[in-house]
Amino acid sequence: MSLKDKHLEGIMDHIRTMRRWAVENHVDPWVVRQGLITSLAFDTDAAYRHGVTRAELDRFDALATDEAAACLQRIKAKLDESGGSAA
Repeated sequence: MSLKDKHLEGIMDHIRTMRRWAVENHVDPWVVRQGLITSLAFDTDAAYRHGVTRAELDRFDALATDEAAACLQRIKAKLDESGGSAA
C-alpha cells in the first residue's frame, strides 16, 4: 500500500467516524453533506491561493471521482456476494 493509499484510508476512517457520530447525535444527514461540500469549497479556495489552476483541479477531481466510483462498485460487488446491502 502506497503512502497516498494509507493517507486516504486514514481520511476515510475519520469521515466514517464523523458520520457515525452524526447518526448517534441525530444530526441531519443533509447538514453532514453540506459540511463535506463546504470543506471541499475551502480546499478549492486554498488550492487556488497556492497556485493550482482550475484545469489541474478539474483533472484531479475527474480522476478522484472515477476512483470513487470504482471503489463503490467493488464494495457493492462484495456485498452482493455476501448477501449484504450497500444501503
